[in-house]
Amino acid sequence: MAVRGWVAALGAIVSIDASATCWVQVPNTCLPNATLLTGSQPTYDKPGKTRTTGGSQSCGTNRLGAPRVDAAKAEWAGTWDAPLSEPIRWGNPLYADLCWHGGDVRGGFAPAMPWSDTHGTRAIRVHSNGSTVEGVCVESIGDGVSVKWGLYLEDCPGASDDYWKQGPPASCETGAAPVTSFTVRGSYFRDIRDDAIEGDYLPGGLIEDVLIDGAFTAFGFRMQECDHGVDGRDRTLEIGHSLVRLQDTVWEPARGRFEHGQFFKWPTENVDCNPPLGDQDCNDPTTEDCTCPDKGLRLNIHDSHFRVDNHNSDAANALRMPTGSDGTTKLGSCSNNVVTWLGGGGPYTSCPAPAPQYPNSAVPCDLQHWNDGFKGCFVFRTDASTWNQDRRAWITSHGCTCGTPGCPDCEGLLAPKQVPRAIVD
Repeated sequence: MAVRGWVAALGAIVSIDASATCWVQVPNTCLPNATLLTGSQPTYDKPGKTRTTGGSQSCGTNRLGAPRVDAAKAEWAGTWDAPLSEPIRWGNPLYADLCWHGGDVRGGFAPAMPWSDTHGTRAIRVHSNGSTVEGVCVESIGDGVSVKWGLYLEDCPGASDDYWKQGPPASCETGAAPVTSFTVRGSYFRDIRDDAIEGDYLPGGLIEDVLIDGAFTAFGFRMQECDHGVDGRDRTLEIGHSLVRLQDTVWEPARGRFEHGQFFKWPTENVDCNPPLGDQDCNDPTTEDCTCPDKGLRLNIHDSHFRVDNHNSDAANALRMPTGSDGTTKLGSCSNNVVTWLGGGGPYTSCPAPAPQYPNSAVPCDLQHWNDGFKGCFVFRTDASTWNQDRRAWITSHGCTCGTPGCPDCEGLLAPKQVPRAIVD
């Protein structure tokens, strides 16, 4: 099998041929008749308030948003003294199938900033169903892209500041509902302190052609607290042609080290939200179970590469593939993927029951289970060479430059109306 395009999923040499069909047209939603953003942009610091970092005001970051935004030459920048909280809040329940193109968001949080200070911050908060975020470059902030409710605090008098955790109160629910589908593609994330891509209300969606170049948690799709009305079991998250690295981005003072979280933050346990009722039934929609594993999204993963360097995590399921309450994998389809483990150790032979279906003692037991039900879906590596090759190819094919230790600089991440795709033949 030969692989052309940016991904070298099985260690093949890669190249980009712009004349081949690995360049395909993006639907003309962003660029024609788009709201154009350039230069430094105003940013939302807290719900209902604005803070200007320079440049002119623009409807691209107001609470209603614009249906099509070309932000390829725009920047939202924070500093260690004044990091960003929530620079872009975009969308509205009146809109669907919106498209946000480009933009450079640098949160500015210092390396050892406590997780409690970075958690709750995010680069882009999306509030419209079926919307696409493409070509963004995000670094040093809590969440990268966060898919939320289709309603804003300003539209909901009397709601608390954190209403989006539970949804708005009954008096504000008219016309508002969780966003249930989205797309993130052709984007770059680095030094993410919480979730690179987050969907607390379990939207199905497509994550394609992204480089998550270091995140505390890669994909955060777990309902907030006791939101018993959310159920993702009939929705699917598609991950394709992407590079995903868990990295120690959060300082943990109690253990004196930087730590990472999970690849997949999914519902993992039953939580009784109404103690007088006793234990709840995951499959009974009338009960108030919260993080029931059966409610988690299904997953399809293809042509992607995952990397983790160590066990520096206090999350018991940091390296697990999501499962239902009966232990059955949430993977629905899977092919041509790589997992790079650089934490050493092993041989990992004493795995607790149930044993991995296709053991590989070179990697931890939780990673061995990734192939359960899909023999050979994930090829395991224990050195960084293939990851480095795939990362270089992604950076080069997306027009990023690298001249400093903090590289790459991915301003202008996408070529106009074109997104690179991998070709497998």
